[in-house]
Amino acid sequence: MKPPAAPIGEHSEGTPLISVVLATFNRVNVLEETLRMVFTQTLGDFELIVCDDASTDGTPAVMTEWAARDPRIRYVRQPRNLGLPGNVISGIALAKAEYVAVLYDGDVYDPRLLERWAAALRACPEAAF
Repeated sequence: MKPPAAPIGEHSEGTPLISVVLATFNRVNVLEETLRMVFTQTLGDFELIVCDDASTDGTPAVMTEWAARDPRIRYVRQPRNLGLPGNVISGIALAKAEYVAVLYDGDVYDPRLLERWAAALRACPEAAF
């Protein structure tokens, strides 16, 4: 029998609870709104890995500005277009946290999304995701 999971927030010092992988490609027009939604989450114990699939729009400039404002942001621009699965997989490979949340630019997220996902996984640690 496995011991019960630690309460949310109890994990290795310096390691975030959640790695948020945000996939984007040529959608600078919606990217900032998605970033705002991520940063209004009620659970703030996360790192944000923004995986840019070699965008040719203003994404690099926007992400440079955002990354300078918050140390939780890691911006990764792919050297060539990998397609959505390859881009997401590259972000997951960089994740440091116990949990990984994959989000997409342009989607709308409830401010309690990360908190609820983490609580659900803590309550049912044998769940696949």
